[in-house]
Amino acid sequence: MKFYRGAACLLAAFLAASPAWGASNLEALKEPRSAVIYVEGQKVADVIVGSKAKVTFLYVDDKLKKEMERNLQQLSSVEEWMLSDAVKARVKKMVPVIVTCEAFGHLYFAPESVSVNGEPVTRRQLFTNLDARTVGDVAPDDFVWFVIGLPKSTAAPGQKITYSVGEWKTDFTVPGR
Repeated sequence: MKFYRGAACLLAAFLAASPAWGASNLEALKEPRSAVIYVEGQKVADVIVGSKAKVTFLYVDDKLKKEMERNLQQLSSVEEWMLSDAVKARVKKMVPVIVTCEAFGHLYFAPESVSVNGEPVTRRQLFTNLDARTVGDVAPDDFVWFVIGLPKSTAAPGQKITYSVGEWKTDFTVPGR
C-alpha cells in the first residue's frame, strides 16, 4: 500500500511540474529562432543604451509551432493571436515570422519599416489584420506585433536572413531541423 501511495505522490509531483517543463522547453525553442534589433541603441559592454525599441523576429518552424500548440494553456492571449496568424502564413506555403516591437521611446514602427534580405515587407507577406493593431506612431511602453511570411526558398535550414528596421540590421541563421 505504501508503494502505491508513494507512486501516486511521485506521479502527482511529475504532473504538477510538467506544465513548467513545457514552458521552459518552449523558451528553449524560441531562443535559437529569435533575432533582436535595438532601434537606435548602442552596445556598451553587455548593455544596450539609448534604444527607442526592442524589435524581435521569431522564426516559427514546425517544431516551434507544435510546441506552442502543445502549450496553449500557457500562452497569453496575444501569443495565441500570434500563433493563429502564423498558421495563416503556413497555409499560404510561407514560413511565418512573428515581429514584435517593445517601445521604450516614441518611434514609427509599421510593416513597411521592416525589410528582409534588403526587400521591404509587402502586403502579400503580411498575415495580421492591422485594423486591430497599433502600428505607425508608437508611444513609449507600447507593444506592437504582426506576422509576416517568408518564401520557403529564402528560409531553408542553414540559410542566413538579414532582418532590418530602417537602418538597423541583424543577421539570423535559420536553425536546422
